[in-house]
Amino acid sequence: MAWLEALWGIGFGLALGICGVFCLVEAARIFGQIAMIGDAPEMDVRSVLQGNASGIVKLAGVVKKGRFTATAPCSGTECIAHRTTVKYFSEWNSPRWRTVTKQVGKSDFMLTDGTGEIEVSAGKLGDSGVSPTAEETYDTPADREVVSERMRTLLTRDDGEPYETVQMTSRDLRVQERRLEPGDKTTVLGKVQQQYDGARFDCIQLGSVSRRGAWMLAAKGVFLGLFGAFLVSVVWFVSVPRFISLLPV
Repeated sequence: MAWLEALWGIGFGLALGICGVFCLVEAARIFGQIAMIGDAPEMDVRSVLQGNASGIVKLAGVVKKGRFTATAPCSGTECIAHRTTVKYFSEWNSPRWRTVTKQVGKSDFMLTDGTGEIEVSAGKLGDSGVSPTAEETYDTPADREVVSERMRTLLTRDDGEPYETVQMTSRDLRVQERRLEPGDKTTVLGKVQQQYDGARFDCIQLGSVSRRGAWMLAAKGVFLGLFGAFLVSVVWFVSVPRFISLLPV
């Protein structure tokens, strides 16, 4: 049945086209984020509190503890934010340390720069925007039964089972823990929200983006843009011809 095959082709092409649109939207968001990071003016806290900030701005200062903190899973350190990466050593093909899982924790905090102090909210801060600079590396056993409760949670999948790659390794795991602690200096990128009880800074980027991180972000945007354009083109080359074939001659 030619008409059934044509309908299947139309549906298949449209499904890929919709996925392509989502990829293009995400690529646009990434390039917008890159532009904001590069173009955002740097201001002091006093100017922000006085209402002189418009749009996305950058603040730099010293971190102070807020009402709550995050707990780094390996060291157990109470901190403002952390990015923890668990790696195992793979001896297959090109021997190297490969990532098993990642965990990002963040909390609201206060930022002071000598001209004033402002509350920084992490509510709109995505995991990719957390970039603490201080880093420590630990070795930990791969056996979940002998590690701390915090690490046991990190080494357990959502279904409650251990990661297969962790089970297969005969070496200790390597944990890279990057933390932002009270007293550390940092930069934040975001937008000021004026509230009845004062100003609040909605953070979208915590810490500076490294050159490598910026290149990786740009590469991700380019890939999603090209892949999205390819998927959208499927609508023209697959769905449209099959739709035309269904029209009466």
